[in-house]
Amino acid sequence: MKTSTYLSASAFLLGVCALGHALISMGTTRWRYNIITGQEFGLFETCRGRRVTCEITINDDADYVKAAASFMVIGCFSLLTALICSLFAIFDKRTVAYKLAAAFYLVGGLLLLIAPAVYTGVVRNASSALVDFGFSIWLAWASVAIGILAGVVQVLGIPRKHYSA
Repeated sequence: MKTSTYLSASAFLLGVCALGHALISMGTTRWRYNIITGQEFGLFETCRGRRVTCEITINDDADYVKAAASFMVIGCFSLLTALICSLFAIFDKRTVAYKLAAAFYLVGGLLLLIAPAVYTGVVRNASSALVDFGFSIWLAWASVAIGILAGVVQVLGIPRKHYSA
C-alpha cells in the first residue's frame, strides 16, 4: 500500500474520533453547571440535577447557545462528509477525493472551533463563581483539535506528482 493510503486511513480514524467527541458533546448536558444547585446546561436541554427533571430549552435559550448548537451541527455534517470522502480516497484512489476530504476536515474543524469559543467567551464573561464548565465543552474542544489534526494528516496524504528530469 502507498503512504497516501495509510495517511488517509489515519485521517479517517481521527475523523471518526472527532465526530464521536462532537456528537457526545452535543448530546450531553454538562456544557456548564451550577456548583451549588447542580443545575446543568447543555446545548439543547437543561437539567435541574444530574440528568433529573430535564427539559428541552433550545427554543428559549440565548442567541449564543443557538449559535453554538448550529455551528456544532454544521461542523458534524462537514466531518461526516469528510469521512465519506476519506473512504473514497482509501478505496478509489482519486486525487480529488483526498483534496475534498482534507478540505472538509479542515472546514469542519474550524466550524467546530467557533461553537465552544463563542460559548466559552460569553459564559466566562457573564458567569459568577458558582457556574463552572463541564465535560461536554471539553469534549467539544477535543473534537476541534482532533478534527483539525485529521485535516492536516489528510493533507499530508494527498498524492504528489513526481516529475522526472
